[in-house]
Amino acid sequence: MKNHQKNNNMEKRSMIGRLLTAFKTMLAYGCQHAGSLSMMDSAYTRCSGNMLPDNPATAILRIRPCGQLYEITRGSYENGQFRVSEKWLATYGWHSTGHLIAIGRTLYIIFDPIRKLVLVEHFPDDGPVTLETYHQI
Repeated sequence: MKNHQKNNNMEKRSMIGRLLTAFKTMLAYGCQHAGSLSMMDSAYTRCSGNMLPDNPATAILRIRPCGQLYEITRGSYENGQFRVSEKWLATYGWHSTGHLIAIGRTLYIIFDPIRKLVLVEHFPDDGPVTLETYHQI
């Protein structure tokens, strides 16, 4: 009889442990999504890594909600003068820690809410993968 009660207590503890682990996982997952979503309606900047002191180049990335999608605008500036702008739509990827997936492009926007960074990862058909780092303005 004591052995049977001991097994039941161990099974209950094991089940409670599994439930607590599942709850902690869901909480962490939810917090990561909340952090990513909080960074969506914002602007970010990136300075060119090979810029010369007399010719600074900057890129500004803006993310705006557009219904169920997001509108991404990337503008390039040189010496403070506007050069070129491009726009595209993206959808939110909920299956990871929260990122945007460009529609019609091989491009992902990954959020780092703790460091207030956005990483833009581009997978071209030909050529190397590029990763751009933008800082929140």
